[in-house]
Amino acid sequence: DQLVKKYVVDFENSTRVRYQALNADQGMLNSYLIKVSSVKKSEYQNFTEKQKLAFLFNSYNALTVRLLLDQKELPKSIRDIQKRSLGNLTGSPWKIKFFDFLEEKSHLDRLEHELA
Repeated sequence: DQLVKKYVVDFENSTRVRYQALNADQGMLNSYLIKVSSVKKSEYQNFTEKQKLAFLFNSYNALTVRLLLDQKELPKSIRDIQKRSLGNLTGSPWKIKFFDFLEEKSHLDRLEHELA
């Protein structure tokens, strides 16, 4: 909630993330992601359906921001990110396993399509 209030702004009938400001001040994001990655499967299974969805949505959004900020240059779109495979740029940014989630190395597609 604090991250959203501080770095998400209304802009022409939509919302925008102030990535440059967030990039300069990543402490809250990092703290949140540490908490997200520490949730155990057994804890998650005890969540209500609403809690599970909220946890998945919030985690997905924060992890997407993390993926964007981890790039050498901030991309205009997540679609501009590709994983490196055998020296070639291939694959989907949604399939990059770059975080731990519910005790497994995970990718964004898992949160969106396998868990939601």
